[in-house]
Amino acid sequence: MNSSLKLRTVETGDLDQVASIEDSSFPDPYPPAVFWWFKFRAGDGFIVALEDEVLGYAISEIHQGEGHIVSMAVSPEHRREGVGTALLQESLKRLAPSAGEVYLEVRSTNKAAVRLYEKFSFTKTGEVKHRYYPDGEDAILMRRALNHSPFDKRRTAR
Repeated sequence: MNSSLKLRTVETGDLDQVASIEDSSFPDPYPPAVFWWFKFRAGDGFIVALEDEVLGYAISEIHQGEGHIVSMAVSPEHRREGVGTALLQESLKRLAPSAGEVYLEVRSTNKAAVRLYEKFSFTKTGEVKHRYYPDGEDAILMRRALNHSPFDKRRTAR
């Protein structure tokens, strides 16, 4: 990863570049208005990675005490450069104070994303079959704990 990579909360001026990355990354991209909505809904959970331009984004939220990685994408010309890793690390860091676990959905055919999530200790917990995504593709559900303290009462065996 390039040392000039910066991570920060999304700003209004980033949204066109985020929408462009979305369009080039998914067969059924979110419309641009969705990113405006997430900018206000997700707050600090909507981050971008940038150098001279936005290279990728991640959106995460807290739902009933659990973190949810809603969406993450890296510009095709900057994949395999550590941008996705940096975005995921920052998202997990921002979720950790408020959530004990985090979950996500990933396309069953997106092997690179599945490998990245497994590298960060996400495990497959299920599948959503029958057209989870608008283009008809299935999703894999993945989950991991965020707080790994040996003193965490939820993990203590009795």
